[in-house]
Amino acid sequence: MPTKEELLNAIQEMQSKPPTYNTCEKLATFYTLLSHLYSEGESRGYSYDVKSVFPVSTGSEFREAITGKDIEQVVDVLDEHMDMVKILFPKEYKAVIQRINEVQ
Repeated sequence: MPTKEELLNAIQEMQSKPPTYNTCEKLATFYTLLSHLYSEGESRGYSYDVKSVFPVSTGSEFREAITGKDIEQVVDVLDEHMDMVKILFPKEYKAVIQRINEVQ
């Protein structure tokens, strides 16, 4: 079981990295562990809001559109449209699914 200090250090390390899905996932895990094991997550001012760690804009139209949005709602929108991509562009659909499956 990680100590409180280890969790705080891990959170600090993840917050200093670029906001990727992987770092967001790790941050959520660390915040949850801190909250459940030490009951201090919320009282220390940690935010559990995905919007605070979701990617910041980097110039692409897609990233501009999703900046600051709730990841669950973004995935819901993408999921709705992936069925159409699968029908119209099956090779592209397979390529996207393969890339997603490769993400750690």
